[in-house]
Amino acid sequence: MKLPGKYHPLYMLSALGSGGLSVAFWKLGNVTAPSTWILFGQSFFLVLASILFLVNLPPWWRTFKANSENFFGLHLPHSEGEALNARKRAPVTAATGWMALPAAYVMLLNASFAVVPTVLKVDLQSIVFWGFWAWILAVLLVGGLGLQIMLNSFATPMEISEFHLGLFLQPLAYGLVAIPGVRMAAMLPGPYADTALIIGVTLGALGTAIAALVTTFAVLRFLTAGLPSPEAAPTTLLMMPAISVYTILTLFALHYVMHQGAEVHRVWFKMITAIGWGMMAATTLVGLLILVDYFRHHVPLTPSWWAFVCPFVAFSVMNSLAYQQIGPHPVFLWSAIGALLFTVAIYFSIGYRTLMVLRAR
Repeated sequence: MKLPGKYHPLYMLSALGSGGLSVAFWKLGNVTAPSTWILFGQSFFLVLASILFLVNLPPWWRTFKANSENFFGLHLPHSEGEALNARKRAPVTAATGWMALPAAYVMLLNASFAVVPTVLKVDLQSIVFWGFWAWILAVLLVGGLGLQIMLNSFATPMEISEFHLGLFLQPLAYGLVAIPGVRMAAMLPGPYADTALIIGVTLGALGTAIAALVTTFAVLRFLTAGLPSPEAAPTTLLMMPAISVYTILTLFALHYVMHQGAEVHRVWFKMITAIGWGMMAATTLVGLLILVDYFRHHVPLTPSWWAFVCPFVAFSVMNSLAYQQIGPHPVFLWSAIGALLFTVAIYFSIGYRTLMVLRAR
């Protein structure tokens, strides 16, 4: 399949959303009964995520190469005049589309770790060693591109109104790649386990710090320069799924501590999940209000609309997690199912509109 016309790297978010939906279906089946429709959902969206990733990979790479002049390396200014023109030498800075590829890849990896053992009845322990090397590639992608984007974004002077909202994808990508590391640390032997743990917790800590930094700059940008344009506004939603991701990362870290023989009271799992659920519920409401406003005012479709899928997927996962950790209350179960079905509807609606736009080119 060839994407016609000028390719936008944000189309890679479609693969990220598919992978997220696969995980949401898997988590729902994990806390309930793995019914036929749940097994179909997780398998279908995992396959779709793989196809979309492979379809988007060649045009993403060509677009990246065409815009990556002076992208890599450290470009510190050495004079005032050079500082004013430094960004012209590094045109690729914090564009969300460049982090969309590593984020989509690591989401595909997380979905595979969850879905493949469930659907194919494969013992995760038997494939964890191969998964480790696939994860190392994800670490290199997220770490390499993420670090360079941060350097390009902050190594030169910048007006707060020019702060790029694409940095909102950074904490999400770092959190996503940290989860498999902490999870595999309890499954791998010797130095492999220690390597996975060190890299996992380091990336998790970096992602947390970046989240605080990006949120601070974003608030300053909104207060001084106003809300972003409709073309860029949906990218701000990419921060929201990080709440679910870092909640899950924290729970996996506690599981690792318990695996080492330390006692962790169950109430901590409940409290951390409750905090994550509350924050996710509030931010998802914001995402819903923005989406309704876009539909009501017939805002033209852009590739950034794929970011609308992420918060609703994360809310579904968070509800399934709350059903498991807080208590089997019907409100969590029905919220998980409702959010999941709503996300599927949004996904196919944006997908259909995207195909119509591509066909019209």
